[in-house]
Amino acid sequence: MTGAITTLTRGRARRLRGRRGLRIALAAALVVAAPLVGRLDATGAATVDAVIVSGDLPAGHALGEADLDVVAVATTLLPDGALTGTDDAIGARLTGPVRRGELLTDAGLTGRAGSPDPRGDLRVVTVPLADPAVADLLEPGDLVDLVGPTDPDAPVAGDPVARAARVTGVPSGGSGARSLLVEVPEADAARLAATAAGTPLAVLIHG
Repeated sequence: MTGAITTLTRGRARRLRGRRGLRIALAAALVVAAPLVGRLDATGAATVDAVIVSGDLPAGHALGEADLDVVAVATTLLPDGALTGTDDAIGARLTGPVRRGELLTDAGLTGRAGSPDPRGDLRVVTVPLADPAVADLLEPGDLVDLVGPTDPDAPVAGDPVARAARVTGVPSGGSGARSLLVEVPEADAARLAATAAGTPLAVLIHG
């Protein structure tokens, strides 16, 4: 009888050791996989870090550290191109307005830190407006084409002097005059400045 009890005890001990080893192996596998799948939320769903904005911001705003927060988002809800670290966003400009808590993606930024602007070196040019009322329709970050008349006395505008210029400011002028500050590639800046010095320009706003 004693031999039977001893055999039973040893068999149970082996099973316990086997279960303990399985738990240890499983825990080790989760530790290795953690950097790949992120964390788990309260429901057990895998999450990853994602960058959001901490307040409502206008198009063209240059992002700073105070504008950004990092939150855990379920991997199934993360959009393509979502930023996972603030270093990728600081110094970049918003291509459109955003609301507080909105996730940032690469498509919503231009001039991202660490990557050159696809337009090359940029310059800011002051442009007087042919129609001052247009200034009220624009805000920093908007894209516009700037058009000058082929003849100072002609009512029909000619070809654009600059295409896809990014508005950086809309200052007020005296006597009802209005102007824009626009950001254009260096290669276009001199021609635009020379044209704008001679006559106000019309604006075509990108949709």
